[in-house]
Order: sequence, then structure tokens, then C-alpha cells
Amino acid sequence: ADIVKAEFKLKKESESLNFLESKNIINTSKQSVSVHIRRGDYVAVKANSAFWGIASKEYYGKAMEYISSKIDSPVFYFFSDDIEWVKKEFGEDKGFVFISKPELQDYEELTLMSSCSHNIIANSSFSWWGAWLNTNPEKIVVCPKKWLNTIPNPHPNIIPNSWVSV
Repeated sequence: ADIVKAEFKLKKESESLNFLESKNIINTSKQSVSVHIRRGDYVAVKANSAFWGIASKEYYGKAMEYISSKIDSPVFYFFSDDIEWVKKEFGEDKGFVFISKPELQDYEELTLMSSCSHNIIANSSFSWWGAWLNTNPEKIVVCPKKWLNTIPNPHPNIIPNSWVSV
């Protein structure tokens, strides 16, 4: 794990203004929680949604409730390939910050997700890596109980034992 995490560390942190502004926003909270919502091809391609499934709004609500029961004053930082949908569905809340924007590169978003104190992930490898690369020894990671729509699950060991399935 240490070798893989070292290999995934950027040699030089991004200097883009959008990245630095987002990082400063996240760093203002001691209890930052990344919330990754994948839609894109999971929604647009029927075969993908049939195979993968889509983590529901109810899942995210339960995941945020779980985190809120474990830490004081969490701030939820939303990342998504469909951030406008996320804003519409989740609405404004003093504890919500919408980070994703077209100007951020994928690797910048992954870095920002992994820099949060805690993570709520989708059934997505991008989410998974964001949480797994998080170096906070006290991190709470919440993931969907159902990773795929297929039975049996071809990836029965994808979720580390310390993560919470909801």
C-alpha cells in the first residue's frame, strides 16, 4: 500500500488557480468530507446502468447521516461528472460545497477528494481511488453496499474492511 500511494503522489502539485482555490476552500474545514457522485456514462449508456447501477440519492443521504453521527460539523464537498444535476438534486445547504467544475482536471479532482478528511464514494473506481489514497489515519469511508448489479459480485474483495457499507 505504501509503495502504491507513493507512486500515485504527484511529483509536483498542480499550480492551476482553480485547483489552488478549491484546495484552500477544502482546507478551511477540519472535518471535510468528499462526496463523489458518478453519473455520466452510468446514466447515458443503458448497458452501463444495467451492469453497474447508480448510487441513489437515498444512499448519499444515509451516508451523510452516518458521517454526521460520527463527526462534529462535517462539511460536504461534492465532486461529480454532472455537478449541475447534483446542485439541483441536493440544493443549497450551509454544509454543502460544490467543487467540480470544467476547469478542474480529473487528476486535480482526485487529489482534492483524497485530501479531504473523510470520503463518501460512488460505486466507481475513481471514487475508490480518491478514498483509498486518502492518508488520514482516522478517515471514515462510506461506500455503497451494492457495488454492481451482477450476481455473484465479481469483485467481492474490493471494499477494505475499515470502510462502511451503506
